[in-house]
Amino acid sequence: MGKNIIIIIAAILLTLTGYYFWNNNQNRQTKKQETIKIGAVLPLTGNIAFLGKSAERGLKFAEYYISHKSNLEFKFVLEDGQGNPTKSINAFNKLIEVDKVNIVFSTISAVDLSLIPQQIKNGILFISHATHPELSNVINLFFRHSPTVQQEAVLIFQYIGDSTKIAITYMNDEYGVGFESEMNRNFKSNIIASVPFQKEEVNFSTISQKLVNTSPSKIVICGAGQNLSSLPKKLRELGYEGEIIATLAYAVSGVIKTSDGINNLTMVNFEKLSPNSEFEKLLNEFENHNKIKLGTADFIFFNSALIVFNSLDKGKEPKNIADEIKSKANFDVLGGEISVNSMNDILPRLTFLKQ
Repeated sequence: MGKNIIIIIAAILLTLTGYYFWNNNQNRQTKKQETIKIGAVLPLTGNIAFLGKSAERGLKFAEYYISHKSNLEFKFVLEDGQGNPTKSINAFNKLIEVDKVNIVFSTISAVDLSLIPQQIKNGILFISHATHPELSNVINLFFRHSPTVQQEAVLIFQYIGDSTKIAITYMNDEYGVGFESEMNRNFKSNIIASVPFQKEEVNFSTISQKLVNTSPSKIVICGAGQNLSSLPKKLRELGYEGEIIATLAYAVSGVIKTSDGINNLTMVNFEKLSPNSEFEKLLNEFENHNKIKLGTADFIFFNSALIVFNSLDKGKEPKNIADEIKSKANFDVLGGEISVNSMNDILPRLTFLKQ
């Protein structure tokens, strides 16, 4: 009888132990079961794929960081819009209808402007990473985490002063046209030439000659693309010795790498974001595992994800998140504190890079 009791007790203990471990495993799984899917329309291929790849790196780090810091998992569903409005609308619709996301990140002014009607129609939370003036103060559910053309124009205006004669050349797209308009608003009579160029331009001989012929004290270049370093090089070949100032798009499109040797070139760039101790360990792990190095442009997208993550207190519906973002207004992110202004803009800090 004693032996039977011992066997029964042992069986009960084994059953309880098995249940304990099963229940703990289930709890762990339950904790990690809740996934928040966020869509992203990015130019992952094409001539501005460098922007899409930068966003992808930042968002992948956000997935990694948030999964290690909470019981939630952020999963970014990436769609390639190629920087093309029509393809981006198709990508956006796929994210809404098939992937069932209610938060979307995007970039490129022309793309984000084209997505506004769809965003309003579907009532989703939208985080734009583009510069066009019309991306400010859209609706409550629309935020823009990016420098603006107004911000860049004011920065350059403060740097140059209001007595210098300048010539502007700009890419004939929403960003370039918006920037040229803001420069005219700030500099007025100080602009002695304003010359547009097409995205596909690679030679720049005619553009450069037009600029040099006006004998400006300084030339401002607004545009992006791997071939754009040929423009300041061509200006120097034509004998122009004044300061050349390039906007942020020049720097973030990777043209810095092909601009070595161009003297008296000043580029607007992001103020460097250095990871504080809260982020450093996981960032090092992520970079070592993926054999990559993240930069400030990547961190912009990471911080956008972090702002959403830190605004889930009142619920996960778009309106709840948007209300929390507006209510909190200030966020501690990688690199320090940033703020949301009354126009729903989150403005990264800018500086100048000289060579």
